[in-house]
Amino acid sequence: MRLSVIALGAVAICLSTFSNSRIAAQESCDIPKVLSDALRGKYPELTVLRINDLPQSDRELFQKEHGQDCAGMTKVDFYGDGAPTWALVLVPSEKNGGSAKLILARKGSRGFEFSALDSANQPTAVVWQAPSGTYSDLESDKTIRAKHQVLVFASYESWAIVYAWMDNHIGKVWLAD
Repeated sequence: MRLSVIALGAVAICLSTFSNSRIAAQESCDIPKVLSDALRGKYPELTVLRINDLPQSDRELFQKEHGQDCAGMTKVDFYGDGAPTWALVLVPSEKNGGSAKLILARKGSRGFEFSALDSANQPTAVVWQAPSGTYSDLESDKTIRAKHQVLVFASYESWAIVYAWMDNHIGKVWLAD
C-alpha cells in the first residue's frame, strides 16, 4: 500500500511537470479577428507560424529570448504613425515544407493592406520587433538608422535580417549569415 502511494505521488509529479512544460510551449498568437479574416481571404493556403511549427532547439531559443511571444507575429509601430501594423511569418497550411513569407499587414481606412517583405527557403523563420536605433550590415559598410521600431526576420543558427522604415522606403541589413 505504501509503495502504491509513493508511485502515485511520482506519477502526479511527472504529470504536473509535463503539463507545465506543455503550457510553457504555448504562445500568444492572438490574431485580431478582422486581421485573421483578411489573411484567409488574401493568403488562403498559408497560416501564421506557431511555436510548435519550429524544431525543438529553435523553440527553446525563441522562448528563452522572447518568452511567450508569438514566433510568427508581432505588432509593431514600423512606420512611426501609430497605425495598427503587424509583421507576420506565413507558412504553408500543410506541414510539408515550403517557404516562410514575411508579410506586413497595415490597417487602413479600407481594411488591411498587405506588403510582402521577404521569404525564406525554409518554413521555420521567426519574427520579432526591436527598438529604433542604428543597425550595421554584417558584410558591408551599410548602416541604417531607424527612427521607429524595426523588424527582425531570422532563422536560428543561420541568418537574421533587420528591416526598418526609412521615411519613404524599407531599409534592410543582415545581422547574421
